[in-house]
Amino acid sequence: MVPKLRLASPGGPLPVQVVAVPASGLQYLARRWVRFLVPLGTAGMVLIFTVFILIKQEDLRNRLLRLAGMAQLNAMTLAFG
Repeated sequence: MVPKLRLASPGGPLPVQVVAVPASGLQYLARRWVRFLVPLGTAGMVLIFTVFILIKQEDLRNRLLRLAGMAQLNAMTLAFG
């Protein structure tokens, strides 16, 4: 015996319910790890740039002095001194 389908009334709206698909365990863990890894990656990049700045400190100072211009070399050297 085939069951009969009940249809809504021809003029009335059909009831609709939106159901979210439950996240799998892997998706749940990925979302949790992203919250932890993004600040950790930013801190790592800051650490790397800080180390490079400290290693090349004199070279960066000389470049900044050249960027300011030779006309103000004396004032800039006193400011950095």
